[in-house]
Amino acid sequence: ITCRDWSSDVCSSDLSDEDGLWALGVTPDGGFLLAGDSTSGLSGDKTVEGYGFTDFWILKVDAAGAPQWDVGLGGAEAEGLRALVVTPDGGCLVAGSSLSGVSGTKRTPSFNGDYWAVKLDHSGGIEAESVLGGDAVDGLQALVADRSGGYLAGGRSQSWPSVTKTSPAWGSGDYWVAHLREEVVPFGEPLVFVNEQLAGAGSVSAIDAATIRMTNSL
Repeated sequence: ITCRDWSSDVCSSDLSDEDGLWALGVTPDGGFLLAGDSTSGLSGDKTVEGYGFTDFWILKVDAAGAPQWDVGLGGAEAEGLRALVVTPDGGCLVAGSSLSGVSGTKRTPSFNGDYWAVKLDHSGGIEAESVLGGDAVDGLQALVADRSGGYLAGGRSQSWPSVTKTSPAWGSGDYWVAHLREEVVPFGEPLVFVNEQLAGAGSVSAIDAATIRMTNSL
């Protein structure tokens, strides 16, 4: 028998805007992570401003449902969150689709509608991000952790091999699965990626102590 302990509406107070939940996760402290899309600005339970038409919105609540922190992620255009995986450090990897270039919180380019993954620490701080896609529209729908410590991202792709996509297209829209892994480097060490592999020092600066990049397309 399942008994309801508590329930809660989590939203902004602006009736002209919309917030939609897409993913849930249980954190090591017994709380929960709620993740979805938001068109709202700062109001109601939301303590962060919006960046574009639609943003990722992640809210951490305790075991009783009381909000502890929230974070908005996005650029000047539209982002759609579809998946969340809680990580062993109490943070999470959130992922979805993005149309934005470098703007707002986004520090990765747009290829024309892409998979976008962002790693957050246990307090909602941004640790790293990755963008995956080709020169057409690609939309992420699912994300799971694997036994190697990496992640498998899957969705729909309309791209032919281009940019970060190496697998062929078979029709107007295909399944596309990509593997992500986390690579840790000292803070501030310059990074260069060649074919999505670390290639030593160069002119690109690390934004934090870790980066998440695609390692393979299946």
